[in-house]
Formats: sequence, structure tokens, C-alpha cells
Amino acid sequence: MLFLLPIAAQSIELAPHELATNATKHGALSVPPGRVSISWQILRDQQQGQLRMTWQESGGPIAVEPEHKGFGHIVFDRMIKQYLHATVELRYGGEGPAWILLAPLGAVTGSFAH
Repeated sequence: MLFLLPIAAQSIELAPHELATNATKHGALSVPPGRVSISWQILRDQQQGQLRMTWQESGGPIAVEPEHKGFGHIVFDRMIKQYLHATVELRYGGEGPAWILLAPLGAVTGSFAH
């Protein structure tokens, strides 16, 4: 179990909502065999831990990077980066789009991994 700071929960919550909307319109959730896998883990290093959260689509149409990013994507991307001091990566190709969040554990939980 992982307890998140309210600002972290609010920031992170926007991502699955936006990703699910896009997956339903254009991605894996737009076709019957499509699937979405969401996972998270705590990565530990010598200085502090990190939260890694991954959204991975599979079984959907071939994913290509859009020419234009919508308002929702811009908002959740900026909010996560600003409030959580995180890096966010959106990959296209392979099995389907993948969204990866890496955030310092202290920014997400208010504590540090030991």
C-alpha cells in the first residue's frame, strides 16, 4: 500500500483519465481485443526512491504520435511535472502506446525510501 499526498493523488489521477479517454477514442479500448495494463512500483536507489507508474496499451490499432496534443494532455503533463518534479514519457509503437511516470518518492508521499 502506498499513501499519496493530496497534490500527488490529484496530479496522478488526471493521467489515467486522459489516457483512457484517448484509448477509447483511438487506441486499445476502441477495439474488442484491446487491453490496458497499469502498473506501479517503487524503485530504490542510494539517494531516494522513485515511483514508477506505467500505462501500457496492447491489441489496439497501430499507434502513431499525434501531430497535435490536446488540452487535457497538456494540463496533466504540466501538472505532474510541476507539482511532482517528475519525468513523463509517452512512447508510440511496439505493442501500443506506453505512458511512463517517474517521480521522486518524497514528492509523492512526503517521505523518502530507506
